[in-house]
Amino acid sequence: MSNLYPALGDLVELRVRVGSDLCAKAVYVRSTVDGAQRFTECVQEGPSQWWAATTRMVNARMGYRFLIATGAGALTVNAAGLHEYEVTDAEDFRLSIDPAPAAPGWAVPARWEDPVAHGTAQGVRHLCDGDLGGIREHLDQLVDLGVTAIYLTPVFPATSNHRYDAATFEHVDPLLGGDRALQQLTDAAHARGLRIIGDLTLNHTGSTHEWFTAAMADPQSVEAGFYLFSDHPHAYETFAGVRTMPKLDHRESQLRQRLFEGPGSVVHRYLARAGLDGWRIDVAQSAGHAAFTRPVWSWLAEQDIDRYWGVPAGHAPYTGQTMAHVMDAWHARIPWRSRVHSLNLLDSHDTPRLPGIVGRQRYIVALGLMLTMPGVPMLFAGDEIGTEGVDPEDARRPFRWNPATWDQDLLTVHRRLIELRRAHAALVDGGFRWVHTDDDVVAFERVTREQTILVHAARGAHPPLVCAAAAVDLLGDHHLNAGDSFPHTGAGIGVWQLVTGSDRLGG
Repeated sequence: MSNLYPALGDLVELRVRVGSDLCAKAVYVRSTVDGAQRFTECVQEGPSQWWAATTRMVNARMGYRFLIATGAGALTVNAAGLHEYEVTDAEDFRLSIDPAPAAPGWAVPARWEDPVAHGTAQGVRHLCDGDLGGIREHLDQLVDLGVTAIYLTPVFPATSNHRYDAATFEHVDPLLGGDRALQQLTDAAHARGLRIIGDLTLNHTGSTHEWFTAAMADPQSVEAGFYLFSDHPHAYETFAGVRTMPKLDHRESQLRQRLFEGPGSVVHRYLARAGLDGWRIDVAQSAGHAAFTRPVWSWLAEQDIDRYWGVPAGHAPYTGQTMAHVMDAWHARIPWRSRVHSLNLLDSHDTPRLPGIVGRQRYIVALGLMLTMPGVPMLFAGDEIGTEGVDPEDARRPFRWNPATWDQDLLTVHRRLIELRRAHAALVDGGFRWVHTDDDVVAFERVTREQTILVHAARGAHPPLVCAAAAVDLLGDHHLNAGDSFPHTGAGIGVWQLVTGSDRLGG
């Protein structure tokens, strides 16, 4: 929608993306005005899949949904998803004239398109208009990409835009829509088969958190035992030396009960009442980075990547053999089930965007590794359309909603690789074995009883590798017979399914 906070009489543009597979003949906005239904025909935006209509705010509250006319019958899109049958107004999208929440004192209001003030004190204070309702409105776009779960960064009130300095765990930040907006998001996501993962900091709170303010006010309070004071109230342990992030002391039983033990805890409450499907725990140590992200960066960047992780003396860039050795050393220490359930990520809100470090083509190689190796692939929002960012703050740029600004070819690559992973169980649950590792190329197998998939990844030109059996190209038409060479002239990712017991296709 064009205006999240309209006033009475304002015009609001409403847009919906309709897949070409639906063969839409027309699209309408069905709204409720003065208690009666009203239909406004949408206009298709050129040859794109977007349709738009403008409506006026006549009432303080207005529900609306989209009606799509197709050759096979009408379809309805509301906040709960796509329907082939008549629906009630209960799950309509909703507009209201409620004013925007007042910006807190710490915030510097910013427009969506404003550059991030990275590297300055305002970098963590810029506040745009995004909220949980905005995510809900774009869930279908994530489904179209092939996403199955959404990981939200913290949603609690705080004194920064990253919200890792929580001021309370009792409610969702009203700036994001409050508790109701989180419930609506989880309901809409579940209706589409999506899961929602929250983000909770067990290591520390913010210095404005009610527990910490109580602890500072009274050294005999229960809450004073929640923190690690060495000289109350002047000296206490903090996260990374940041005084606005005081560390928690988990030896205190009442803290554990409030935070994560039992049905009344923060962890349980949002799972049971708000519909979250799980939690990502912040500062649970960065083993996943060391086991996948950093080795992949070092191999593909061919430069010192340790400086991006706060290490003052960098290691020599990895060869393919070194990357494989580092990964194996980390994974040898954990059960297989832990490996396949651990996040693999290329970049995040705590790193620069990877394409700016390794280049576009090598980024695609990294993407292929993430989506074919054991583990749960996590895509940082915006990577799929070519979002840039030279440092962690700059990497947190708001998503560009204008499709004309997207790298459409890169988006297609993401869709194909995600679809490939979801189509082949071996890439999710299959065993893993390195087949070849060299300076510039690695190859590995993912194996189940039913299929063997071979992945070939190169950072540049290399001596050709020979395929030992017939193999079907799962990403293109470069099928192989035994004795044929894999591509070897530059950086790239390839995925083949081996034909068991055959040297030649069709043989």
